[in-house]
Amino acid sequence: MDTSELLNQAWATLGGEPGVCDRVRWTGPPVTLPSRLLVTGVAAASVAAAGLAAAELAAARGAPLPEVAVDSRAVTAAFTSERQLRLDGRSFTNFAAESRFFPAADGWVRTHANYPHHRAALLSALGVPDGVDEVTVALGEAIAARPAAEVADTVTGNGGLAVEVRSAEGWRTHPQAVAVAPLPLVAIRGSDVARRRLPA
Repeated sequence: MDTSELLNQAWATLGGEPGVCDRVRWTGPPVTLPSRLLVTGVAAASVAAAGLAAAELAAARGAPLPEVAVDSRAVTAAFTSERQLRLDGRSFTNFAAESRFFPAADGWVRTHANYPHHRAALLSALGVPDGVDEVTVALGEAIAARPAAEVADTVTGNGGLAVEVRSAEGWRTHPQAVAVAPLPLVAIRGSDVARRRLPA
């Protein structure tokens, strides 16, 4: 599915006027955020949808419907803005050393330790003392000694964040993937919760 198709699907689901997506002019390489998933396409399509909504708003006020230009390189810069940020001209580390992919005994695990409570939960779940030298090395050794699913279950059970990295087939057969497979990319459901909370 290319970026235009992703936009058409999202726009139709949002209730946008048919044919409006033709007002988008795409520039830049088709893939700027390399991934097994359609990351570049989804990012660019979401920016295009927001641009089309703004264009329709402008047209509703009497202006002609403007063209929306979306450049994949600009989208990539926005979606990776934390990597572009400089402090006094220097880049800085914005992820904890313990937030990364680690090899497990039978695959890979992605951990998250940017917040102090998540880091503490991760280390304590896997029996890694916080005060040891080379905490990241010790954490890697603890993860490497266990199956990925066990690591994820142990860490999340302790209030931390760690997920097993699955193959494409492993994801397709996972209950969450099976549950979302028939759903559209974007869906809108009505709710009267907001109405109930509004003053009379």
